[in-house]
Amino acid sequence: MVKSPIGLNLCSWNANGLLRRRVELRIFIEKHSPDIFLIQETHLRPSHTFTIANYTCYRNDRITNATAAGGTLILIKKSLKHYCLPTPPMQAIEATNIILTPLDHDPVSIVSVYIPPSSDDNLFTIDLEYFLQTSSHCVVFGDFNATHSAWNCNVNSNRGKHLFNFANILNLHIAFPDSPTRFGHNSANTIDFALIKNFYYPYTIKSINDLYSDHNPVF
Repeated sequence: MVKSPIGLNLCSWNANGLLRRRVELRIFIEKHSPDIFLIQETHLRPSHTFTIANYTCYRNDRITNATAAGGTLILIKKSLKHYCLPTPPMQAIEATNIILTPLDHDPVSIVSVYIPPSSDDNLFTIDLEYFLQTSSHCVVFGDFNATHSAWNCNVNSNRGKHLFNFANILNLHIAFPDSPTRFGHNSANTIDFALIKNFYYPYTIKSINDLYSDHNPVF
């Protein structure tokens, strides 16, 4: 959960397939009531319908003839002033982008991002730059599939090193929870976190053991 001074709670979660988890997701939302819910690996096709009461849904499905995979989505409470930016063709990432327009604050760009493991490690930062330019205040939140000791991982992967250098060059802040977010066979890593531009306010961020997936929600 990222909580800002404009009164917002953000939650990000890699669902690893959303349709089979709709019931538990609705229970989770009723329990925690996030203002903005960013979801990755939705595995939705354009023919699928997905709605949650009192939320507006924006999504970008991975278009493929193979098994449904990838995809990003943002649920935002209908009471929040915002608009959605269309996502242009990307080279290495999948993303959905909204712009918050609160009355007492500058616009804030919120991005649900998924970087597939197979994406080119030399191209993903070009895509990230596009979203970082959508507003002077920006939060890119989701599954980066990047490991680095700077966010409590045991291994510095190629992508992690590129992302760490990219964040340092652009003076971006990486917000990550104290505990792992993704659990595999005999392994645990922190790969779900937020990349923040010009949003210097107190916040809390934590990985919570809720919802069934190989990823925890980052709340």
